[in-house]
Amino acid sequence: MNSIKPTGFGIRMVANLMDFLIISSIIGFVFYMINGNYLIEWTEGLTFRFLYTLYFTVIPIWWGGYIIGKRICKIKIKRYKDDQNVTIINMVLSSVHLYVLKRGASRL
Repeated sequence: MNSIKPTGFGIRMVANLMDFLIISSIIGFVFYMINGNYLIEWTEGLTFRFLYTLYFTVIPIWWGGYIIGKRICKIKIKRYKDDQNVTIINMVLSSVHLYVLKRGASRL
């Protein structure tokens, strides 16, 4: 097992903010090219949530544990128990877990 120290909360938050800004800009540009206008409300819709979740689920598997923001911040996503690369099952469970946590926190 590798003795690399886990990344802190602050750098993870910066990486997630970078991901949100980059992905929402790309998707927003595509929507602008299709619709001819840019509305901020589209980030609250089901299409954006689906694409954003798909991004966080598929890209780490495809890029060997990285997504754009985490690659810029030099953070690699690995399985905690055996320090191996993530699988599709790991990423789907992570996405479901985060969705449940966000839904629960929004009801407080």
